[in-house]
Amino acid sequence: MSSEFGRTLRVGVFGQSHGAAIGVTIDGLPAGERIDLAELQAFLDRRKPGKSPLSTARKEADAPEFLSGLRDGVTCGSPLCAVIYNSNQHSSDYAELADKPRPSHADYTAWVKWGGQADMRGGGHFSGRLTAPLCIAGGIAKQILARRGVFVGAHLAAVGAEDDEAFPLYPTDELFRAVAVLVEKGISIPEIHNNVYNAYTEGRARLFGYVINRKMEIIQDGTVAYMSLMENEMRRFQFQQGDSEGFVNYALTIKKMKMSAMFLAHRKFIRVSLRSRGDVDVNLFARKYFNGGGHKNAAGGKSFVSMQETIDHYIKSVKEFAQDGHLG
Repeated sequence: MSSEFGRTLRVGVFGQSHGAAIGVTIDGLPAGERIDLAELQAFLDRRKPGKSPLSTARKEADAPEFLSGLRDGVTCGSPLCAVIYNSNQHSSDYAELADKPRPSHADYTAWVKWGGQADMRGGGHFSGRLTAPLCIAGGIAKQILARRGVFVGAHLAAVGAEDDEAFPLYPTDELFRAVAVLVEKGISIPEIHNNVYNAYTEGRARLFGYVINRKMEIIQDGTVAYMSLMENEMRRFQFQQGDSEGFVNYALTIKKMKMSAMFLAHRKFIRVSLRSRGDVDVNLFARKYFNGGGHKNAAGGKSFVSMQETIDHYIKSVKEFAQDGHLG
């Protein structure tokens, strides 16, 4: 992890998770830009710890103090420096980990790089806590870019076996307004559409035809569908990561269809993607039958048996699901 990056806008982060403070320096900001500090704080609050049982229990205000670069809320041309003081460290929780590097952390890497001198309490300089100063830089840049008609957004497409619809899942007025601003600035919507949606490989196009023609099965009186792909089939079409994106949704364009599944073989498991329409809750289905989850109309899970056993389990589960009244 480099502590500094950027050319036109040079950003550096400093501090440790259990040190006195963490912070950021930003050099290259244009002068005369008013920064809405309340909006910035709201942006920081989105990642603030202690708000979810899935995140750290650590409680921090994450309220930045600006030491330079702002005067009366307006950038003044000098390098901007902001700090966030730490207040809820529990270093004793990490005492036993002083000589036990944690998997999937930077503990051992830091120990090697800095000769055993790294402060790795709470992850030290490599802690997720250091994303807070990065959000200060990002939140400020986001406000400046918005004045120039640039909208920045992100979408989490998948976590493990659970995947989501391609962005946007549910278009909003804000999204359309942002697009309208971009059009006024002269951006070409057809060109963007072409670059995003008309950029697939020949293999992906042929794979799609193969799946729809040969691998899509419809059951439950035309209301449920499923598709499957084995590794050898994917190799035949030079499969690339993401090539099957959207396949599971296609069955839902069929009249009467209520639920669709895609089974994608991996080396050690089968990835299960589930989609539905209306009140059919595939989140419930995924949790009950495939040890997965998601949300009402898009969910996923994993299977650790063969493809045929997975399909047989799906068909049996669909019948039970329907008998329980969940297919409408």
